[in-house]
Amino acid sequence: MAGEVIYADLNVLEGSFRANLPGPSQQLNNRQCPCWHRVVLTIGCVGNIVLVAALTVLSVMVFQVCSSNATSSNNTQLVSHLRQSLCEPQYSNSAGASCNLCPLQWLLHLRKCYWVSKITGNWSKSHEYCSLRKSHLLVIHNSAEMGFIMNITKSKTQVWIGLHAASSMAKWSWVDGSFYDDSLFRMNRHDTYHAEGDLCAILTRQNQAVTVACSEEYKWICQKEAVPI
Repeated sequence: MAGEVIYADLNVLEGSFRANLPGPSQQLNNRQCPCWHRVVLTIGCVGNIVLVAALTVLSVMVFQVCSSNATSSNNTQLVSHLRQSLCEPQYSNSAGASCNLCPLQWLLHLRKCYWVSKITGNWSKSHEYCSLRKSHLLVIHNSAEMGFIMNITKSKTQVWIGLHAASSMAKWSWVDGSFYDDSLFRMNRHDTYHAEGDLCAILTRQNQAVTVACSEEYKWICQKEAVPI
């Protein structure tokens, strides 16, 4: 009899214990994180992404600065080497002065470079030849330059220059857009070529320009700015 009572009591206690245990759905709900946990996790992920992006941008900026400094240093060394190798002694060792350089086979005068052709061609061909070499046909604006040209062309009878006119009645102009100044040299206008159509000029050893048809063929002089270093 006593044994049966004890067994009954145990059954009652076991049933009561099971009734108080949380069900599967209650256990799942208890395991879910609160809402503020998810917010903190989201903010943390976004913060990490922003941090990685900022570090990437910063790395790129540092690389660009370092590359720029290295390039600047290399350019400085290159200029210094060119000055020592190509410039006159008074320029190569002076930090404040600069010398001017011309391409190979071009003649330097002050701050300009000149090239005298060895072949002949008409005015258009001569003009195109100079343009392809980033230069233009000779333009003379002062007496010092005129004297230099007379010196380098003394062995050449006649050469094309960058002087032309739309007709015998039009104003003569240089290829740079400026107009002819008759105080520098005299223009000898041949009556033979006073016809309709373009006219061009050649420079002679007599320190004068002569009017000729642009289709004739002569040697020419190209001119361009020198490169300062």
